[in-house]
Amino acid sequence: MSRFDSLDPEQLSVIANIIAISLAKGKDSNEISMLSNLLSSVGSLLELIATQQENLESAKEKQQQIKDLKKQIKRLEN
Repeated sequence: MSRFDSLDPEQLSVIANIIAISLAKGKDSNEISMLSNLLSSVGSLLELIATQQENLESAKEKQQQIKDLKKQIKRLEN
């Protein structure tokens, strides 16, 4: 995915347009609509997965910070 990370917004937009046109070519409006709904669902689920990963990483970092603070408190108490 690092190739996409280096693209500017305009380049990414052109790629998305090329993909959309390629997928729609030769399909009727019902097929395009179904494909659109499928891809929208996939996109939504990918966003949900990414959000949950961020939440879990954040919670893990907070737990580590708490452990570190507790260690620091114990050192200060001694």
